[in-house]
Amino acid sequence: MNPEIRTLIKKYKGDGVAYGLEKSEQVVQEYVYNPNIHENQYSALVSFCDNVGAAAFIMSDVLRYVNEGSATHFKLAAENMMEWTGWGESTNPPISASMRKRREVEVRIFKTPCLVAHNVKPKKRA
Repeated sequence: MNPEIRTLIKKYKGDGVAYGLEKSEQVVQEYVYNPNIHENQYSALVSFCDNVGAAAFIMSDVLRYVNEGSATHFKLAAENMMEWTGWGESTNPPISASMRKRREVEVRIFKTPCLVAHNVKPKKRA
């Protein structure tokens, strides 16, 4: 796990970080079936999942783009993450400055190349 992501999550969750990370990592491991993601992408996805919740992550275009797996789709995934900057369940939630900052960090890390591949087990599409 990228240490900057761990710090980011701890900033927002405090000492509850261990539970959130464990659950979010399980969700990312289960639903990301693209074996070509690297450690920074994985870490950013765990943070994103931790913040938006498992159900929203599973239904998100972010996950869909990541699983498509081309460079273009990874770019679209990062761009789509930035759309998740509001609070509430409305279609146009008010933008939160702290949420925008969190997404900026996640996207920057997601886009940062990393030589370490994350071992996502390839799965058949449902």
